Amino acid sequence: MRDGVDGGRNEQASERVGGAISDIAIIDDDRALLEVTLLAVREAGFSAVGFHEPLEALMWASDADPTCIVADLKMPGVEGLDLVAAFCALNRHAVIIVSAFVDVRTTVDAMRLGVDDVLPKPATVDDLVRALRRGAEALAATPAREELTFTRRERQVAEMLVEGLTTKQIA
Repeated sequence: MRDGVDGGRNEQASERVGGAISDIAIIDDDRALLEVTLLAVREAGFSAVGFHEPLEALMWASDADPTCIVADLKMPGVEGLDLVAAFCALNRHAVIIVSAFVDVRTTVDAMRLGVDDVLPKPATVDDLVRALRRGAEALAATPAREELTFTRRERQVAEMLVEGLTTKQIA
């Protein structure tokens, strides 16, 4: 379910980070932590929406304007790196992982997928805001692309990944 629909956009903050970005998406299965993170990000001047359902966040991201996505790595029913790979495959969002289950191998694998930043959970507000600003600056430096959305097959694959199937099972 999507939380915090309107989030309080702050255009001045968007200009400070190198250009306007749309709502930042925060994905976490822990509802209390999701609400605290949304509040912190909004107080830092960003507009944010929250999701505790990974598939809903993925479908939202497939249609959203370029933005930053902050995702927990371990969520029930979803292999975290598969979800992150789906976000990175959209090739138009800055993806930041915040997880208590981060080690060197996971960080390297995530970076190879295209993740912009990996933060240990609990991340400080300052660390998260710095990561969001770096992500927004990277997006501002990236040339705009024309309409990028999932094809029907890509959506099917994404849904199967979120359901927990491996790439071998999907193929």
